[in-house]
Amino acid sequence: MASTLRPLRLLLIALLALLAGSVQAAPLLVLDDSRVDHRAGLALSYFADDQHACDAACARARFAAGDAIDSADETPNLGMTRAFWFRLAVRNDTSATQWVLEADAAYLDDVWLHMTTGDGRSVTLRNGDQLPMRLRPLRDRNLAFPLELAPGDTAEILLRVTNEGPMILPLGLQTREYFADESSEENLAYGVFFGIIGGIAAFNLMIWLAMRDRNHLLYVLYVASFGLTMGTVFGFNALYLWPEHPWWGNRAVPTLTVLTAFFVILFARGILALRPHEPAQRIMNGLLVLFPLLLPLALFAPFGTAVRVIYVIAVGCTFWLIGVGVMQVLRGNPSARYFTLAWLVLLASTAAFLLSRLGLLPAMLLTEYGILVGSALETILLSLALAHRFAVIRDENLRIQAQATADLEQRVEERTRELDRALQARSEFLATVSHEIRTPMNGVLGITELLLDTELSPRQKEYAQIIQGSGRTLLTIINDVLDYSKIEAGKMALEHVPFRVHEVLNAAVQIFRAEAERKKLRFVTAIDPDVPPEIVGDPVRLQQVIGNLLSNAIKFTDAGEIRLSVHREEDGKLTFAVSDTGIGIDASQQPALFEAFNQGDRSMTRRFGGTGLGLAISRRLVGLMGGSISFESSLGLGTTFYFTLPVQTAGSGTWRAITPNARVPARPLRLLVVDDNLINLQVASGLLRKLGHEVDTTDSGQDAVARVFNATPRYDAVFMDCEMPGMDGYAATREIRRRERLEGHPHAVVIALTAHAFAEKIDACRNAGMDDHLAKPLSLRLLEQTLARIQPVDAG
Repeated sequence: MASTLRPLRLLLIALLALLAGSVQAAPLLVLDDSRVDHRAGLALSYFADDQHACDAACARARFAAGDAIDSADETPNLGMTRAFWFRLAVRNDTSATQWVLEADAAYLDDVWLHMTTGDGRSVTLRNGDQLPMRLRPLRDRNLAFPLELAPGDTAEILLRVTNEGPMILPLGLQTREYFADESSEENLAYGVFFGIIGGIAAFNLMIWLAMRDRNHLLYVLYVASFGLTMGTVFGFNALYLWPEHPWWGNRAVPTLTVLTAFFVILFARGILALRPHEPAQRIMNGLLVLFPLLLPLALFAPFGTAVRVIYVIAVGCTFWLIGVGVMQVLRGNPSARYFTLAWLVLLASTAAFLLSRLGLLPAMLLTEYGILVGSALETILLSLALAHRFAVIRDENLRIQAQATADLEQRVEERTRELDRALQARSEFLATVSHEIRTPMNGVLGITELLLDTELSPRQKEYAQIIQGSGRTLLTIINDVLDYSKIEAGKMALEHVPFRVHEVLNAAVQIFRAEAERKKLRFVTAIDPDVPPEIVGDPVRLQQVIGNLLSNAIKFTDAGEIRLSVHREEDGKLTFAVSDTGIGIDASQQPALFEAFNQGDRSMTRRFGGTGLGLAISRRLVGLMGGSISFESSLGLGTTFYFTLPVQTAGSGTWRAITPNARVPARPLRLLVVDDNLINLQVASGLLRKLGHEVDTTDSGQDAVARVFNATPRYDAVFMDCEMPGMDGYAATREIRRRERLEGHPHAVVIALTAHAFAEKIDACRNAGMDDHLAKPLSLRLLEQTLARIQPVDAG
């Protein structure tokens, strides 16, 4: 009897399954050629399996029986339920066979995929953030499965998703090519984001190393923990930092969230400057005790519990910080404006991102990447809050100095010692990165200048002009800071140009002649006949040294004469001497005379004034010019300072004299620009073409040498980048000069292009045989001035 009933039971089950299928047809995702990325949310059906009672066969039967819910959202959001089965039916109406099923979420614990195709193939794959990266089907920040689906074939895909956190499944099916392209674009966007916050953190770290200000360190720790949190949430840390440690990858989110909240409270306490005993200050102190206690919860408690508790506290702290910031703004704390705006921007961008993922806002560029923009703006605004706080402190210090004159001298001396250490560290840093700063600035300013010459709408033109103005302001600041740091770091750039010795001496004397006459001092200038009338060097720095010595001589002489003399040594060097009949220098003070801020004793400072920097700067400048400085003095009998410089007479191994033009050349110049950096090449060639000249470009030193000798007609000038792979600009110029000598070619004008503006780099250009030197960033005015010194090659 049982054997007779068994076929009947099987037939009845089959009929029920068919009837269920006819009552509720499963959704179908049709892959067609109109798109390469198909969102699968509305084609999903699902049921909960928190008890882990179903395997793939059981799940397939339940879906066939209609025991499931059809998704009504592009991104299903099923709360904190632990496990679900999802079903996706797919038909491939395209010619593509290679597909990727991607869950745009890096935080799902365990995902099993069971695919059965219409031709009978069966595929089982596993993924999830509990798996090491090497065991995942695709090495990607998100959870992705490679699938093969023949054209015209259908497939049933079952997904068993287990997660201790929120069950949100943004699912999509993409061609393999589109998946690769989209991953590259996303990596670029995220790379820009992490580069911005990393750069800001590095900048503030350098400030902390220089100034040892606690708030800068707290800001750096906050940005670092925030950046690591973002990298974990978006899956990059699991991909690059800890690919073989899934346990820590899962626990990193709540742990880093706790650390981020802890550091931001510390930072906020310093920025907002709350009163010691007000309620908000006491709450902050309580939170600073609470967050370390949450670390064991983040590390060892059930993940769902840890995430719920920590996220609720973190979100609550965010709203509370905004409220405290608003309170401080109303109290008149200007730094709080940046602080409050930063958190509002972050809150708005995060809300837009989450609402987009939940399907309540349309998916677009703004919602997809808005959280990155908002997070970057938040870190920048917090940095501005810190900078504004320093400005407020500076103003307050000035006010205190004006009110506390009696205490000022001791405070200034202590602060000067601290600033010396900080400025030295800053000077070394600025000198190191100056090349890297000028190179991108060349691209920014050059491309903006070219952009403004194109057809733009009024708003686009306004934006471009803002970029250009901001870039020029930034360049001015950079140049000012670098000029100050060069002499501190011993990297002052010197010119090498022909000049007349007597003109420099006369210019220096004229500055101080009136003061000497006021004190009724006799002024004597003596230049030996064998001193060459014209030499090569830096006339501005030479005049600066002579002026410092003349200033000291007049300052410390009440009667008698001041003598300035120049004579030539047997080895060809020139010795400049400044003598006076003044008070002289005590023997005990002579060993420290060239040290900074030294001027004998304090009584001398009070009597004669000055900072004591003049001789220290003079010694550094003379050293940069390859010379030495010394003095002879007797107390009450006067002092003689003398320095000796090696000199070159004009025309002996110096910059080639390029004939200046009084007017624009009769024809456009034919120019060659050589640079291995594509952006710099576009900038230089674009600006030169804008001036009306014919421009060829190359990124190779070897090719540049060949073009110089093979071009017809010849180039009027070659703009040569100094630092290139293979044959650099120096080697290329030396090769051009060698062939000119051996083969009798006319002299080719070579102008150096470099982001360096230091003396040793300029000397290297000159020694390689270059005719002129241009420091980046370039501008139309700078290029016009340079081209005005070029005599065009005869067209014949």
